[in-house]
Amino acid sequence: MSEPAAGAPAADAILDQAIQGWAGRLAGPLAAPVELTPGEWQSVPASDWLALGQDWALGAVQLSWGGHSGTALVGVPRARLARLAGPAEGAAEEASPASAQKLLEDLVESAATVLGGLRCAAGGSPACSPTWCRVQWDFQGLQQSDAEALAQELHANACLLKIEGRDFETQVNLGLPAEFAADLAPAPAEAAPAAAAPPSAAPAGPAPVVAVMAFDARLRHELREAAQPLGSEVEEFADLRDYLQSPAARRTRLILLGVSLDNRTALEHCRAIRQDPALRQVPVLMCAPEATRDLLLQALKAGAHGFAVAPFPTSIPGQLKRLLKAA
Repeated sequence: MSEPAAGAPAADAILDQAIQGWAGRLAGPLAAPVELTPGEWQSVPASDWLALGQDWALGAVQLSWGGHSGTALVGVPRARLARLAGPAEGAAEEASPASAQKLLEDLVESAATVLGGLRCAAGGSPACSPTWCRVQWDFQGLQQSDAEALAQELHANACLLKIEGRDFETQVNLGLPAEFAADLAPAPAEAAPAAAAPPSAAPAGPAPVVAVMAFDARLRHELREAAQPLGSEVEEFADLRDYLQSPAARRTRLILLGVSLDNRTALEHCRAIRQDPALRQVPVLMCAPEATRDLLLQALKAGAHGFAVAPFPTSIPGQLKRLLKAA
């Protein structure tokens, strides 16, 4: 990568938070918690795009926002993606191209969901309407003119992806239209009059809470015990109805949603939370004593920001810190 793109630092910070949210969603497709560390947002020269076209699998997301449109790209080295989609954890053999392409589709769909949750600077309206449009396993047909267009239009970040519990890491590239990144920058604040006296401090309101929601009382207790060491106030609820009738629903910072393999009510609760205008921006961490890949994917498609599996004292604190930092 070459010189940094001319963009607002505030926009870069917003996009870095989006990458952290993306990490939580990748837990489903990759069947394990993920650490995704953003690099520096930069312009990428056409020669680098041509090189990526030789060795990388790329997926595209069509974005529409504020009367503009553009294409975002997700790229993963094909060799690393093939190993990642292999038949077993730690297996030396690579996956078939079809399996690797399906995994790439899941990664791109996760990125599209996160980008769709970002907000424009003006009015706080949804920043974009993402549509996953295509994933291409082999981009060796990338032409010089295509590479030059990408170099001019995209604002890119090379992220380091590590999978918890596995000796595996790879670079993942996320490229976004430069105009999209710029439109996320907060509008400049008007300068206050120099002689204006500082306003009186307003009384502090009720502290924000972490809401624990699970039908099973034992599961609620385990989730509460795992969340309390982080220092936030924690409140328990048996179901969504009890939660919505509580004052805590108006000051929730994060929701822990307990789910078991034979209880799909939590998935319905998650979808309802994502559809509630007052709650749709509140991070949701789905938690289960055990989980299958299918349940992980269903939880993330329902709108969860991450997934934690027992033992909760080990799996929950790190994810809570990440989600609370990004909230």
